Amino acid sequence: MAHLPYDVAYKIFERLAEREPEDRRFMFPFDHPAMLAGPIRDDAPVHLRTCALVCRSWSLPASTLNIRRFRIWHASADAVTAALSGHDRHLLVQKMEVGREWFCPECYSRALPDGPACRNSMDIPSLLAVLRRCVNVHRLALNELHTANPIDEAIILTSPQFHSVRSLRLCGYGSAPADQRLTPRIFCAMVRLFPSLTHLAVGSIFTETSQPVDGIPPPTFQLQSFATTTGTSGFRGYEWLLHNSRKSIQTVWIYGILDEAAIQSFLNALELGVASLRCFHMHPLFWNVSYPRIAGILQRCTQLGELHR
Repeated sequence: MAHLPYDVAYKIFERLAEREPEDRRFMFPFDHPAMLAGPIRDDAPVHLRTCALVCRSWSLPASTLNIRRFRIWHASADAVTAALSGHDRHLLVQKMEVGREWFCPECYSRALPDGPACRNSMDIPSLLAVLRRCVNVHRLALNELHTANPIDEAIILTSPQFHSVRSLRLCGYGSAPADQRLTPRIFCAMVRLFPSLTHLAVGSIFTETSQPVDGIPPPTFQLQSFATTTGTSGFRGYEWLLHNSRKSIQTVWIYGILDEAAIQSFLNALELGVASLRCFHMHPLFWNVSYPRIAGILQRCTQLGELHR
């Protein structure tokens, strides 16, 4: 085992880092191959660092895989800088996951009297700085994004775009706490930074205040899959978001939209993509609140092969 060729050792470590199939069904946006954000085990970084210390022939493949699938829980600017420093490691990063996907004990304890502040989230200026360095990232999962400080929309609108990112997930499993939520305008400005997106998943990250997106041009990306579970908060810009995806969208997951105006916005957007839609997953409650209009839309989806509710 100590003398395995690099390619063989890399494949073994790659399998070690993957989640088991039975674990994947608990992930948001669930276990559809078009939507899976990145099946990396929670303990993969620890195991890979351990493997890198076993012997010299294991060190390079284990360390390379660990940085290519870069996952960091305590995502302060200093922590990320330290993790990516040395030997152009930032150029190796292909998949980046920031914060905890599941239950964050710090976010829970923060709600208690004298609870500590959460250290897992990264603020938007720091995120933009990291992405400007990591030019080869193609899959990005922002489970926790710090937004407690006021965000200048102009900083995002004037940022260079990140053409390498093709898959983006905002918010992990469950609802984001109050200081990790985005206004609709900041969200719209952010997604425009990723013109090559083909897969987008949006969790419950929006503030309760609905804002118009007037003055922000629609994103140019052409999504193949889209998932959302936005709870009761009212993002009402789905026509704007999917404006250029009407001929490309194939897979849609819709869970938890309960705001009436948001439902109508989503249905308006879905109606434009009936020609290409092939897979549609929805919560039974969404069917109840959107019937009969949703039934009429789905009847016109001539390529629809999967329907789950």
